[in-house]
Amino acid sequence: MLRRLPLTCLMIVLLTIASEASSGAGGHWSYSGPTGPEQWGELDPAFVRCSDGRNQSPIDLADATVAGLGPVQIDYAVAGGRVFDSGHAVQVDTPPGNRLLIDGREFVLLQYHLHLPGEHLRGGESYPLEVHFVHADAEGQLAVLGVHFVEGEPNTGLEAIVARLPAAPDAPAWMPEDVGPAALLPDARTAFRYNGSLTTPPCSEGVRWFVFDTAMTASSQQLGRLRATTAGGNNRPPQPLYARPLLR
Repeated sequence: MLRRLPLTCLMIVLLTIASEASSGAGGHWSYSGPTGPEQWGELDPAFVRCSDGRNQSPIDLADATVAGLGPVQIDYAVAGGRVFDSGHAVQVDTPPGNRLLIDGREFVLLQYHLHLPGEHLRGGESYPLEVHFVHADAEGQLAVLGVHFVEGEPNTGLEAIVARLPAAPDAPAWMPEDVGPAALLPDARTAFRYNGSLTTPPCSEGVRWFVFDTAMTASSQQLGRLRATTAGGNNRPPQPLYARPLLR
């Protein structure tokens, strides 16, 4: 059974993540043009890892070493959350109570957000959608789960988001109390694992990455509605793996 973090610890983590995401007040960034991914490292001194980091994300997941590590241990039991447009992605901030366990350490789910098209590649191929579930432990260390989606049957979790897409960044909505993040996860919990970074500025490294091997499905209508929120896409191009181990 996963141990629950004290609420005070969770609040410290939330403040840490908020500070990290907004560092570099002058560093406006985007996904195209003069403030796009190729220029992120030059926009603000706080973003330097975006250009000189050696452990960056996303990557191509080809040529992973089969290590038989077993499934990721996840406990997503709490539904609901605030749906809003961060200005870079549709995001759902989740209430406390959803957790995963990594090497005996508990990480609490803070939020999940959507990238269209997906960011991690599989042998050079991209997916139309990738959802990132961002977690932190009591010390502020981050772990991210990635789930790919292909076109097919509609997904109930995505439908709840699509039905509540905000009209503007300052117009949040709320997920229904009976739809939680577990609706966006595959039943099979084996995953690619590697050490990486945030895929947005400041591109901080030391992030534990788990990208599920099994993709979920989303309908063409769901994907179309979500694409309309990204103004041409919100995916960072793949980064070099260098000497990092990539396990599966």
